[in-house]
Amino acid sequence: MVAAGYLVVIGGNYEPEGGTTFVDIDEVDVAMLHEDGSIGAWSRAGSTPSPVSGCTAAARGDTIYIVDGLYDDASDQGHVFSARLSASGVLTAFSALGPLPGGQDAFYSEAWVTSEETGKLLTIDSSLSSTTVLEVSTVPTMGVWSIDTWLSGFLGRPESAFTGSYLYAMGGYLSDDAGNPTVTTVVGSPVAADGKIGASFKTQPLPAPITYGNGIAVDNFVFVVGGKTTPFGTGEVGAWSSEIASSGDLGAWKAETPLPQGRTDMALTLAGDFLYLTGGGYMGPGVDTVFAARVRF
Repeated sequence: MVAAGYLVVIGGNYEPEGGTTFVDIDEVDVAMLHEDGSIGAWSRAGSTPSPVSGCTAAARGDTIYIVDGLYDDASDQGHVFSARLSASGVLTAFSALGPLPGGQDAFYSEAWVTSEETGKLLTIDSSLSSTTVLEVSTVPTMGVWSIDTWLSGFLGRPESAFTGSYLYAMGGYLSDDAGNPTVTTVVGSPVAADGKIGASFKTQPLPAPITYGNGIAVDNFVFVVGGKTTPFGTGEVGAWSSEIASSGDLGAWKAETPLPQGRTDMALTLAGDFLYLTGGGYMGPGVDTVFAARVRF
């Protein structure tokens, strides 16, 4: 994510050299962003409430929100935390804003702040029975959550994107007797100014089945990057884009320049004219690579 002019990486896990299990970390690391797409040296800005992986996070200006995650301290799970990042790259201690409603969780998911003015926070939660969107105002303080059931039926690890007007779930895998098949289906829904989700519609499917990748909206385009063709596969190098019509329908997918190496379980964010891809894995214990590509010309 991006906050206060910095590229921000929160928590995660890795397998130590010679180890056999993954270790969660509590670091929040930042690197200053430059107009030419380069980044400054990484530094530790602060710490999460306890070591965490799979957390869902969003930012509004210099405020960072962590919406759930797989914490080492189980008492931190199911909660929302916030902290502010200073212009010098130092993070305040995270403060607890409250729990998610009704035992919901948001592991390995996505969250967006709908606008700088309203501070409406949208969070996707994929459960065994449906995909829901949680909405809450964070201005001036966190309000009462509301819940929209978005997609019926299980959909695991789709690539998600939010344009400000439309929300998309692209690909993902199903849960059935066929062995968790990965799909190409793309579903969109309009999002009202108050955060309410409208009726869903199917649109242009992905050119190939993909899951565990990343999606992102940039202006009037949606991008899907990396991921796996099967839930237990290795990271792919593919990158595609699709133009968004005024109706919300997507156009034909176009193949973009592939990644230098396959990636899965990574983070993808937009800052200025550039997309930044941080961390993730390929087929081993995790990587520390950062890729950048100009996306606005």
